[in-house]
Amino acid sequence: MRPIDAEDVVLEGVVIPVEWTPSGEVLGVVLMTFDEKQYGIDPISAGDHSLKDHLRKHVRLSALIQDGHVIQVRRVEVLGSKNLGSSQPGKGRFDEHDENAPRR
Repeated sequence: MRPIDAEDVVLEGVVIPVEWTPSGEVLGVVLMTFDEKQYGIDPISAGDHSLKDHLRKHVRLSALIQDGHVIQVRRVEVLGSKNLGSSQPGKGRFDEHDENAPRR
């Protein structure tokens, strides 16, 4: 059943990892849009659409949102297949001394 205050939207942005296990496996992701908004995506809400398969890729989501969080992913379209960086914390485009780098 759809919540009364939920909204059908089409969002475009990059899937960014935001939470990891101690061994470096990605647990949580957000969609960072090009107007710098972040939409949290609960893995359960993604259903059959594994967004972990699209880390750091440019995607378009058809989704249902509520309070700035994706509560149901209906469709995922990959617009750019180029991986934009490492999904491992502390690896990729961040220097190990960079204060903005993800921490383990």
